[in-house]
Amino acid sequence: MTGPGVLLLDCGDTLVDEGSQVFDAGGTVLSATPLPHALATLTALHRTGWRLGLVADGRVQSFANLLAVTGLAPLFEARVISETVGVEKPAAAMFAAAVDAMHLTPLDLARTAMVGNNLARDVQGANAFGIASIWYDWSPRYGHTPTGPLQRPTATITALDQLPKTLASLFD
Repeated sequence: MTGPGVLLLDCGDTLVDEGSQVFDAGGTVLSATPLPHALATLTALHRTGWRLGLVADGRVQSFANLLAVTGLAPLFEARVISETVGVEKPAAAMFAAAVDAMHLTPLDLARTAMVGNNLARDVQGANAFGIASIWYDWSPRYGHTPTGPLQRPTATITALDQLPKTLASLFD
C-alpha cells in the first residue's frame, strides 16, 4: 500500500446532514448539505496519501448525486453501496466488497479505519471485520450507547476536522 492508510466512510450524517436531504419522487437523494469540514478534511487527507472509500447503505444514484454536489466525488477510489452488494452494514460483505474494490491486502487492513455515525452499522461492522472503527458522534438520529462489545468504537470524534489527529493517534 502507498500512503498512510485506508479510510472507509459512511455518507449520511457522516459527510452530509441526513436532515437536509432532498429526494426526488422515486426516493433517490438529489442533494444534501455537507457537514462542516467534510470537503476540507477529506481533501487534506487525500493529498497526504490516504486512500478513501465510501461504504454506505442506500441507492447508487443517491451517492453519485451527493458526492457530486458536495465536491467529494474525485476523492473516492471506491464506492461500495448496499444496493449493489445486496446487503447493508454491518454485514461483512459490505466491508469485503470495499477490500476487493480497493485491492487491499491483509497488511493494508492493519492501517484501515471505518468512519461512521451509527454504532450498530458502521462501528459494529468495522469491528467485526477486524478494522479500526471511528464513531462520528454528533447526530441525535441514532443510538449513543453501545449495546455490546462490537459497538464500542476504537476512537470517537465529534467533528470531522478531528479526523487527522485521530488517525495519527491510531496509526502512528
